[in-house]
Amino acid sequence: MLLAQVLPLAIFLLGAEWVIGSFAVLVLTDLQGEVRGGFLGRYALTFFASALFVAWLRDQYPTPATLQALGVHLKWVNWEVRAFAAFVILVGLYNPANWFGLKTVRRVLGILASMAGVIMLVFSALAYGQAPWAGFGTILNFLVASLVLGGATTGLAVGHGYLSAPYLTPRP
Repeated sequence: MLLAQVLPLAIFLLGAEWVIGSFAVLVLTDLQGEVRGGFLGRYALTFFASALFVAWLRDQYPTPATLQALGVHLKWVNWEVRAFAAFVILVGLYNPANWFGLKTVRRVLGILASMAGVIMLVFSALAYGQAPWAGFGTILNFLVASLVLGGATTGLAVGHGYLSAPYLTPRP
């Protein structure tokens, strides 16, 4: 097995954890109502572009035969693809809702996108989990990694936001 064959898979999983976690934490800051639409729009657009790139990486996967030889459960991979597509679409719809000032619609789309992302991570964990971590351990690993990556990224974004918009509340 060549590294070049599995590298898109590894980068996809890391990228998906990062973008899902970052967007979910962004939605949590939105629900608190302490950041403005400009901040939300800038980073939601960044996460949407990143999700598109991650989806492209997913398209570069090894063949199903190669994945099966690695012990990947292909039935969960199919569900993973659908859940990530739903995540990307909902994040894409979040942006226009933000631009047009549709606060309630934006928040509902954000919650739905975050839920689709969490579901995608669960499917990914079930697809790629190997003993002894297969199952609950892998699911927990994927969700915690996503939350840590997302919290760090969005925290850095809020911190950077103070450099360009000092009117932000210091509470987040």
